[in-house]
Amino acid sequence: MRVTNGGGTAIAAARRFCDVTGVDYVPALLTRARERARAEGFIGQLFKTIGAHNPPPANVASPLLWGTEAHVRQLLGSGITDLRAVARDYTFRYRSHEHYLDVFRTSYGPMLKAFEVLDQEGREKLSADLHRLLAKANRAVGHLVVPSTYLEIVATRS
Repeated sequence: MRVTNGGGTAIAAARRFCDVTGVDYVPALLTRARERARAEGFIGQLFKTIGAHNPPPANVASPLLWGTEAHVRQLLGSGITDLRAVARDYTFRYRSHEHYLDVFRTSYGPMLKAFEVLDQEGREKLSADLHRLLAKANRAVGHLVVPSTYLEIVATRS
C-alpha cells in the first residue's frame, strides 16, 4: 500500500497490521512521518503482536493514538490553554523475557486480556511471538533491556 500525507494514513494502516510504504514529494513531510513512525516504538510492536492473536474490539480507537499530539488535543477539547508534547525515552528493564512476560501478563491490561481469552495453544503461540519480539528488541545479554519512546503531554485548562 502506498499513501501520502506525511505518514498519517500510512501509520494508521500499519496500526491495522498492513505493510505500508509512505511516499511524498516534500522531504519535510517524509522526515516528520519517519519521526512519527519511530514514536510508535516498542509498544506499537507489542500491540501488533497481541493483535495478531486477539484483534482489538471493533470501533475502538487504538490506544496508540494517545501517542499523537493531535489526538490528545482533540480528546481534551477546546478548554485547553496550553499543551506541551515532548517525546521521551523509556527503557524497560527486566531480569529476563520470562520476567517481563510474568509482570505484564498479570498487570498490563491489554496483555492480561489477550491471554485470558486464548486457549492453551493460543497462549503458547502468543507467548512464543512475544519472546521473539523481546529477543529482537533486547539490547542486552543475560537480561532484558528494551528501549521505547512515549509522548509526554502536559496540558493546562483555563
